[in-house]
Amino acid sequence: MPRDRAVADVLQEVLDARKTGAYFITTKESSEDLFKIYTRDGEIRAVTYGSAQGQEALEILEFYTLANGTFFEGFDVPPGVAPIKFPMKKFIAMMRNARKMIRVP
Repeated sequence: MPRDRAVADVLQEVLDARKTGAYFITTKESSEDLFKIYTRDGEIRAVTYGSAQGQEALEILEFYTLANGTFFEGFDVPPGVAPIKFPMKKFIAMMRNARKMIRVP
């Protein structure tokens, strides 16, 4: 049954379990784009939102109300997406301070 959870808590689980894959997150605002957070061994490898990538996508994230999130195991960063060097712990702290929530399965 879906439930609301803090994004920081969900990402902490990805880090603790050293998961590789991608979190796809929808927004409550009308948009066809998804926030996509790609991880390898629990660390962020890339972040995208539409055509925005990396730091630009992270900055956009704070302006949206997040809706639903699903983690897909084993996803890799698609070709053409620039990797980002942004520590997962820092991203978790950023999401905790922003009090971002998502509905997860």
